[in-house]
Amino acid sequence: MPGISFLATPEETADTFFVRLCCGGVKAVALLARPFLKAMNAFNASRFPSSRSAPSYPFVDDGRYDYGLSQPEHGIVMERGVRIPMRDGTELRGDVFRPDTPGRFPVIMAEAPYPLYIKVQPGVDDNGGVGTRYQQFEQANPEYWVPRGYVYVTINTRGYGGSNQPSAFLDYQEAVDYYDAIEWAASQPWSNGKVGLFGISYYAMSQYFAAALKPPHLAAIVPWEGLLEPYRDIAYRGGILSRFAVMFAFMMQVTADRPWKSKNFMELMLTHPYLDDLWTYGTGILDGRRDTPRIPDDVGLIEAPMLSVGNLNDPDLHLRGNVNAFAGAGSREKKLLLYSGTHWGSAYQPWANRTVLRFFDHYLKGRPTGLEREPAVDVQVRTGPDTFTHVYGNSWPLEQTLWTRYYLNARDGSLVTENPEEESSAEAVWREEKEVGSSYQVTFRTPPLEEDVTVAGPVTAHLWVSTQGRDVDLTVELRDYDPQGRETRFAYVIAGSPDEPVTRGWLRASRRALDPERSRPHQPWHLHKRSDWLTPGVPVEVDVKIWPTGMVFKAGHRIAVTVHCGRYKRKGEAYFRVRPLPFLPAITLRNSMYQAYSSPARGTRVHTGGRFASWLELPVIPPDPSPVHPVLIRDDRFEPETVGGEMGDRFEWTNAGSEYHSVTEASGLGLWDSQIIRGERSHNPETWWVKVPWAGTFSYRDMVCGFQGRVAVPPRVPDRVSAGERVAVTMSVEPPPEGTAFDLQLRKGDGEWQTVREAVAEGRAELDPLEAGEYGVRCRIRSLEDGTKATGWSPPAEFTVR
Repeated sequence: MPGISFLATPEETADTFFVRLCCGGVKAVALLARPFLKAMNAFNASRFPSSRSAPSYPFVDDGRYDYGLSQPEHGIVMERGVRIPMRDGTELRGDVFRPDTPGRFPVIMAEAPYPLYIKVQPGVDDNGGVGTRYQQFEQANPEYWVPRGYVYVTINTRGYGGSNQPSAFLDYQEAVDYYDAIEWAASQPWSNGKVGLFGISYYAMSQYFAAALKPPHLAAIVPWEGLLEPYRDIAYRGGILSRFAVMFAFMMQVTADRPWKSKNFMELMLTHPYLDDLWTYGTGILDGRRDTPRIPDDVGLIEAPMLSVGNLNDPDLHLRGNVNAFAGAGSREKKLLLYSGTHWGSAYQPWANRTVLRFFDHYLKGRPTGLEREPAVDVQVRTGPDTFTHVYGNSWPLEQTLWTRYYLNARDGSLVTENPEEESSAEAVWREEKEVGSSYQVTFRTPPLEEDVTVAGPVTAHLWVSTQGRDVDLTVELRDYDPQGRETRFAYVIAGSPDEPVTRGWLRASRRALDPERSRPHQPWHLHKRSDWLTPGVPVEVDVKIWPTGMVFKAGHRIAVTVHCGRYKRKGEAYFRVRPLPFLPAITLRNSMYQAYSSPARGTRVHTGGRFASWLELPVIPPDPSPVHPVLIRDDRFEPETVGGEMGDRFEWTNAGSEYHSVTEASGLGLWDSQIIRGERSHNPETWWVKVPWAGTFSYRDMVCGFQGRVAVPPRVPDRVSAGERVAVTMSVEPPPEGTAFDLQLRKGDGEWQTVREAVAEGRAELDPLEAGEYGVRCRIRSLEDGTKATGWSPPAEFTVR
């Protein structure tokens, strides 16, 4: 829709007649398209379920990736077109997939206005051997969940899928309906009364406000890549209309059961460019309803356990919502996972299935999974275009964050650690980058970094800008350049097709006013209630909220920030690879639907230095001073098989194979478990690490392929001890886990080992005075309830008594 960009001009006005004409045309298109859409839906329904799983993968879903969790043991019964009653008598339509054996099972639900039986999901190339006959767009795969003892229920929002009601998408009524559907599912004879919500995109964001209503039988939610605020997260990011929002409004009108009687979503969006009650309360406000939840405030009413999953390679649509939902949720038990991967491809891989299964096994089946012993936040910080490691914490932003400013210097285009004394400015110039896009822009770079800089959290750009008009749209991108000047970019849809920078943010300069109540240190919050026009040529101060990220900028690389001014024509994300003819090379088809509608803005300048201090603020994670001991995971072994270190050292396992693997401590004490470590097969090889604070010999096992390795850590004693002195032995730098304790053995010379202390609950013990000689001491951790569960004896620590 190239002609629609005038509706988002800096003057914030549009020709009302043209808007109504355009939006009336949308309803006309919906009427004309209705027979075709009905035929297409009927055709898709007739082919569902698929006669076979396609494409076929050379893997088998035998449960190996889900060790210690629910295993595939059941067949599948499918009930289509089930009528689900609402409190007002309306019936929604849905499908139920349940185990073919008698019993009561926990229920997983998903709800959205999308047509059912759509199977297209670009980039999905590894389901871990799970069948795809029942797979649908952005939903959980029944062929994974039902055999593991779950019921899966998918329903259409009111106004879609055959309810023959006016549309209620993105409205309070939708949340009420979802509440009723949850309670209906909990009361069915095949249900154990516990319901969890799971899905991608719309199937994720619809969970937030249903959960805020607190259905009694809602036991857990997993919003996987789900935006929270329709206004800030997609429709008007930074106050700028997005192409995706226009497309989405069009599709929701066209696919509605009664498009001519449903509200005109396109018209509502285009005639409400400011953040008003419509965006705060939903479309029900137009009917006079005031008892609706506030967006995003009421996310704080959520009490159900939450696993919020965001994608660091998505600086356009959902990532901000997942982070803000986690931070704002009232749940006492909540987790945030920010992963590195592709939107659809990663979500169905074995590591992702296991991540969600572990959460639901814990909260819907009551199985012990160790979740409660793990940090609340896991950021998979990227170390390259496809590789990553982890940063952990218990709050957002991460509690260990060092907020670090890099000041812009327009004189030489640099990013420096101190504000330049001299004032200067740089004019945005036209530039075309082949794989990125074109815009009027200005870029600032650091000198080559002397050491790695790890960043994990929200990012802000504080800028002074001027322009020759009354307004200018700013798109600010955080970028990484290697020593050869090549940018590191990341794949969002198709693995191997990098199309995104480290992260980005937006702001229309006239929308720079901040909300003093919601803004937090390092996290500006804009009002979007009015336009404060610029005076041509006069600099103004703006704070651009850049979306969260996780990145290791390596030594020798340069951190860069690019300010795109006005229209930024992006190349777009790679969505499909097609081969026009068998003998021709494959071509990549791109979709630029996430870019913004902005007017041209020439004569824009970025001012720096002195009173025009402009900076980029990064959430830097301080480097870990602990020694690091690396281990490579091959597809048939750990290399080296045994690795030694000291208490408190960091041990790192990098998956250098193709298969998924695990590093699972094997004593039965559950001291650590990496879960699934991704290899080349996932397109995102992983480095996982753990700090070992105890002394002992720790055997660990790859639960996928069965091979083993060992970590050997000795206790600590003084090298020399005087005869008659007590001997201090340090066995850990923190107490042993609850329910365990240390045993301690002593040996003189080449003699036999003798147990000298048992069940020591502290990390330090003292031995009675010893006679002169050469000694060794070793320890292990043992369960206090089951003595058969114990680590191996540590390597001995040698010392001399004189």
